Amino acid sequence: MGKTESADAVSQEELAVLLEKIRTGTDMTAFEMLCRLYANLLDAAVRQFAPSMGITAGRNSDLLGIGMEELRQDAAMALYKAACSYSPSEAGKGQDVSFGLYAKICVRNAMITQVRRYNRKKKRLAEQKQKVQKEADTAETPVLAEETMDRILRVLSSYEKKILPLYMSGKPPREIAVILGRTEKSVSNGIYRIKCKIRQVLDES
Repeated sequence: MGKTESADAVSQEELAVLLEKIRTGTDMTAFEMLCRLYANLLDAAVRQFAPSMGITAGRNSDLLGIGMEELRQDAAMALYKAACSYSPSEAGKGQDVSFGLYAKICVRNAMITQVRRYNRKKKRLAEQKQKVQKEADTAETPVLAEETMDRILRVLSSYEKKILPLYMSGKPPREIAVILGRTEKSVSNGIYRIKCKIRQVLDES
C-alpha cells in the first residue's frame, strides 16, 4: 500500500490483509495505517456529533469532560473494534457489506452512545437542580437563580451528588445507605455536609 492515505485507493485484497494483521496483532503499525485510510470518516463523525455534546475546537464538554481529541479517540476505538469483528456476510446478516460501510456504522453507533451518555448526565443534572430548588422552597428561602443552583452542585462531591436526589425524594439515611452500599453513618454525614454547603452558598448569594 505504500504511502496510500485514502481508503478509496486501497484494493479489497490489500484491505483484507490489513484487517487480518489487526485481528491477529502481527503488525503493530497496521491499525495506524487503517486510521490514516479512514481519517476522513473519523473526522466527519467527530464534527457531526461534537456539537451535540457541547464540544467545540476550543471547549471540552462540561458534563463528559472530554474534547475533540478524546472524542476522536473514541471514534478510532470504534474503528478498531470494527476491524476486529468485521466479516462481510455477518456484517450484512447474510448479504456482503463492505468494510467501509460497516466501519461507518460502528463509528456512528459509538458517537450516538456518547451523545446518549451526555443527555443522561444532562437530565440528571437538571433533576438535581430541580430538587435543590425544591429544598430551597421548602425551607422558605428565596427562589434560587440558575447560577446559584450551579454553584451548589459544583461544591458537592460526587458522593454527595449521589445522596442528594435520594434524600430529596424522602428516603431515610438507612435506606440510602443500602442503595449506595455505604454505612448509615457515612450517609448521615454526607447529608450534613450537603446542608452545610447549601447554606454556605445561599449565605454568599
